[in-house]
Amino acid sequence: MCERRAGKLTPVGVAVYMPYLWVDLGAALLGGREVLGFPKGQATLGFPTAPTGAVELRVDTWMPPAAGRSGAWREERLIDARLDGSARSRVRSLADALRSGFDPAWLASRGVDLAGQLRLLRALTLTLRTGGLRMVFLKQYRDAAACDRACYQAIVEAPCTRAGAPRVAAQLPGALRLRILRRSGLLGELGLRAEGGDPERARVPALATFYTELDFTIGAADVVWAA
Repeated sequence: MCERRAGKLTPVGVAVYMPYLWVDLGAALLGGREVLGFPKGQATLGFPTAPTGAVELRVDTWMPPAAGRSGAWREERLIDARLDGSARSRVRSLADALRSGFDPAWLASRGVDLAGQLRLLRALTLTLRTGGLRMVFLKQYRDAAACDRACYQAIVEAPCTRAGAPRVAAQLPGALRLRILRRSGLLGELGLRAEGGDPERARVPALATFYTELDFTIGAADVVWAA
């Protein structure tokens, strides 16, 4: 997170924003949207209960017909991810992770000077050590009279704190390969670069693959902007 001070971007902390979150329980869907503004969608989820054997993750959800086509909505595979044990992850240590997520040249091009970059590096290190950060949500309600508009929008921040040490924390061997349905629009909205020429599904390599089991708490949220 940054503030603009005297015309400069000044980092003030680390926050996480999740643009998409899928659940398979209606109560979780409605409760998350109403209370904090989680961007939850209904889906059928597939995932392993432990990081052993062939790791495969999948999200199946209802999609409308492709643009220019008629027909009914149908359940389609939106995302699937498989662990390729024959490949090696580009991130193999904490130092690799920091180097991959910290690009001084890119930060400078966005107006963050050297002092700001050092402040950001300290904030990243503190977050990794303590497990505490802020989560940011866009809370919005659809207008009943105009379904393509929101009648209420708010940016909400809530503190997220890890409760104790993780029960399991390990980097998985190999590299994770994701396949994303192109016409879903996720690639463009998330700024992902695809590999391969498959016209239906884009292949996206993951930077690193970790498995963890931990408990965390989300504190009371603050509305920092509303309209």
